[in-house]
Amino acid sequence: MNRLDELTFCAGPWHGSRTAGHDGMSPIDSLVARVRGEYGEMPGLRLTVSQASRLWHVDPVTCETLLEHLVREGFPYKTDAGAYMAHPPTRK
Repeated sequence: MNRLDELTFCAGPWHGSRTAGHDGMSPIDSLVARVRGEYGEMPGLRLTVSQASRLWHVDPVTCETLLEHLVREGFPYKTDAGAYMAHPPTRK
C-alpha cells in the first residue's frame, strides 16, 4: 500500500470513506481527477499547499502528499517558491 492509499481526508465527501463513490471512483482517484481537472481548466493556476488545501477541502499534510506524488508523476510542476503549477514557465 502506498502513502496515498493511507491518507485520511478531513472534509468533503471523502471523510472516513475509502469505498467507491457514486461515480465508481475511489476517494483518492476522485481527488486526483479533481486536482488534474482544476489545473486543466485554469492553465495559469498557481497554488501553495495552504491554498490548495482550502480549495480541495483536505488537510495540508494530505494535500502536500498528493501534490508531491503528482509532481513525481510529472504533473504538476513545483516552483522554486513552493507553489504548484500545471507546467513550468517557458523562457524566451
